[in-house]
Amino acid sequence: SPLQKQLHATVRSIAGLAGGLGLLFLLLGWLVAGLSFVEALVFFIGLFVANVPEGLLPTVTLSLAMGVTRMAKRHALVKNLPAVETLGCTTVICCDKTGTLTQNLMMVQRLYVDGRLVEVSGIGYQPRGEFSVDGRALSLDEISRWVSLRRLLECSFICNNAHLEKSGSDYRVLGDPTEGALVCLAGKAGLRGSHQRLHVNPFESVRKRMSVVIKLEGQNRKTVYAKGAPLETLQRCDRILRHGEVRSLDDPERKRIVEENDAMAGRGLRVLALAYRDDPELQELSSYSADEMETRLVFLGLAAMTDPIRLEVPEAIRACHSAGIRVIMITGDYPLTAASIGQQIGLGDGGPLKIMTGAEISEMTDEKLRAMLAEGESIFARVAPEHKLRIVSLLKEMGEIVAVTGDGVNDAPALKKADIGIAMGVRGNDVAKEAAHMILTDDNFGSIVAAIEEGRAIFDNIKRFAAYVLNSNPHEMYPYIVWMLFPGMPLAMTVMGVLAVDVGTDLIPAMGLGIEPPEKGIMERPPRRQDEKLLSLKFILRSYFVQGSLLAFSCYATYYYMGWVSGYWHPGLSLASMPPSPQGLKFNEASQPYLQSLTAYFFPTVTTQIANVLTKRSAKTSLFGKDFLNPWYRRELLQAVAGWTPPRYIARVKIDYHVSG
Repeated sequence: SPLQKQLHATVRSIAGLAGGLGLLFLLLGWLVAGLSFVEALVFFIGLFVANVPEGLLPTVTLSLAMGVTRMAKRHALVKNLPAVETLGCTTVICCDKTGTLTQNLMMVQRLYVDGRLVEVSGIGYQPRGEFSVDGRALSLDEISRWVSLRRLLECSFICNNAHLEKSGSDYRVLGDPTEGALVCLAGKAGLRGSHQRLHVNPFESVRKRMSVVIKLEGQNRKTVYAKGAPLETLQRCDRILRHGEVRSLDDPERKRIVEENDAMAGRGLRVLALAYRDDPELQELSSYSADEMETRLVFLGLAAMTDPIRLEVPEAIRACHSAGIRVIMITGDYPLTAASIGQQIGLGDGGPLKIMTGAEISEMTDEKLRAMLAEGESIFARVAPEHKLRIVSLLKEMGEIVAVTGDGVNDAPALKKADIGIAMGVRGNDVAKEAAHMILTDDNFGSIVAAIEEGRAIFDNIKRFAAYVLNSNPHEMYPYIVWMLFPGMPLAMTVMGVLAVDVGTDLIPAMGLGIEPPEKGIMERPPRRQDEKLLSLKFILRSYFVQGSLLAFSCYATYYYMGWVSGYWHPGLSLASMPPSPQGLKFNEASQPYLQSLTAYFFPTVTTQIANVLTKRSAKTSLFGKDFLNPWYRRELLQAVAGWTPPRYIARVKIDYHVSG
């Protein structure tokens, strides 16, 4: 992942810096300054330890783990830690339409049968509603006597694998929501039939159809019912059921059907065509293959379904635009339907959207498709799995960090290819979840945006930690440089002091920086560039030689002031007249004034680092504009001091006990 690459480069840089400085001053101290090899080796150890950020590993791990925890609360389950930060680099999101941008609550709203429009009322998946024509409600008796409408409802009910299950006063769908809407449609007309299913040709993204071969109760003849994409299904029809009679399907009639389909799709409705076949030739066929069954069909009509967009999606799309993230819709739906939904959610910032079908993608060269992908947001409709994979591959070749959503077996290659594959937790199958890096427990596009926000916060937290550690290194490094350059000058901080600072004021406060929540405005800046380094030269120079040196000089001021007060050292005192340096002495043989001077350097090192870690919490917000304690630390402190247990901990204990018990 981008974070792993950055950490790899950072670790090598820090190791090279620490080792190079240590070896340089080891040789200078031994060969130039006249130190013994043992003294020079002690100096090398102290300088090396001072430059190595021991807290980097636990801070990065904790930051990623806390990010995963926060994402889980926002309905995004991450399968591996590095994927968390990769979300923060995302520049393009390729998402499905149904269930991700929409609520996946299908309801048939309009029918086109016998050349007339039939309006259907109702709420959700409850099999209760009215059929009306020209504003007049139809009775159940009128529906049963309308041959074409009754046959269309039979097709809706029979060419289906979904079921409605009553749960209290409500109903839920067991199966595909689209098929559930058709079952609900038949239920509103009071249709209850029994039949023997002989064979099923399941829906395929290439055929864009499903068909079943059945025998109706009391009949000994086979019937094929089919449903699917309007244009693809219409191509397999050569007849039409009109006013109860089967007629030839001529070109003017085909044109009227296509126009009606476009009008419905233009309103954002999802349209399916329904057809059947029961001619004598069918009875003689011994094969149930789709090619033989799904030909010479009789067109019944169109069923248009509404799938309202999720209320939070337009705001999430605006957040993506503010964050410099492009959203590309990739769907199997009709282009006009996808375009209507795209306009409703705000794709393209209200401007014209580029719409391309899978057939057009197949005819385009990689160069032309790459040029189109570089222009802005677009919609790809009627796409096959190989088209989706090709789009993702080209975006990655263009240097984009791509997040892709998917829910089926056909989406697995694209999910695997993407930088971040996102599977749907509610309607996604196990193959998609296994191939993905992240799973949405609510199938909601807004959860992706929330996860990106958390991913950006993680990189910011790691960078804050790096700045904090680099600021503290001069505290620990300068005493050894001064000790070597000025022989006889007392050592302001021992190796044990360096280790104490590293373990105490470096590690524990830095871990607090690693779990800071996202800052306000974090989604109002463009994504981080892939070539942006965690430790750039400018960043290192500012942290080391500006901020770090300022803090180190303040510690030296206290050190020399204390030495002056205690009489251990004062301006004008020559090095030769100073009390013996503790070089080579045991700790208990060191003079009391020298030990006080060590404390005078160690204590401000601790206090300035505590002040520094508080200011590092935000680069934009004042210390007084934030809570003094990190929310996680505040909760833990209250629990430790007052014995207070947050409600979420109680709930977690109860859930764990219930599962294990």
